[in-house]
Amino acid sequence: MKKLKKWPQFLAVLLILGSAALPYVVSQMQDAFTERKSETRTITAMRLPVGAEQRIGQILQMCAYQNLQMMWDGATNLTAPEVENSIKEAVAQMTQAGLLENVEVADGEAIAYLYVSEKDWQVSTIAWQYTWIDKDMRCYASVDDTTGKLLGILHGDYANGFDGSEAIKVTSMEEMEELAHKWAAFCEDYYGISTFTVSDLSQSEGSSWFTLAFTLGEEGETETCEIQVILQPDCIIFNM
Repeated sequence: MKKLKKWPQFLAVLLILGSAALPYVVSQMQDAFTERKSETRTITAMRLPVGAEQRIGQILQMCAYQNLQMMWDGATNLTAPEVENSIKEAVAQMTQAGLLENVEVADGEAIAYLYVSEKDWQVSTIAWQYTWIDKDMRCYASVDDTTGKLLGILHGDYANGFDGSEAIKVTSMEEMEELAHKWAAFCEDYYGISTFTVSDLSQSEGSSWFTLAFTLGEEGETETCEIQVILQPDCIIFNM
């Protein structure tokens, strides 16, 4: 009987010890789960494509469509001044090719972002978004951190009705087609992709647009990609 009387006391002690240890155990389980979760996210987000020839085409295509993005405060290949210089060099080449007129790039803000493709989770990159004011117009550009290549540009204040005109003015389908082929030639030379073609030329009052298509991959395993150019009397939008 004496042994039976001691059991309630013994169980009470066990319950008290268990209650005291429970918060610690739960905390350890939460920490372990969080660590595993954060490690998995990091590895997935930073998985970059290996093929250098494919890479810029994949990034161009990714930026043309929806993707996941977040501000990046880690290490980068480029600095903000180098991003600005990359845009200036690209704009100079575009001007020489007859695609832009009198575009000035200076005193802008460059912010790095991590982009992850929603179409292919294996494709991700660090890209810079650069914003500047040119002749009272807010302009935008995107630059790939690895190659320093321009991924897109919007010159002209889209939000305010395209005030101020610096873009090439196109007045006929023949002129637009000629300009579209100039864009294709520029892209072939600038990105080193020899498969650019022009398609879907369209025009409405005050606006023209066309699609630049290119292929990625080897024979038998190719993928057709598209980016768009939009021309307004007061604005030009390339892959934005």
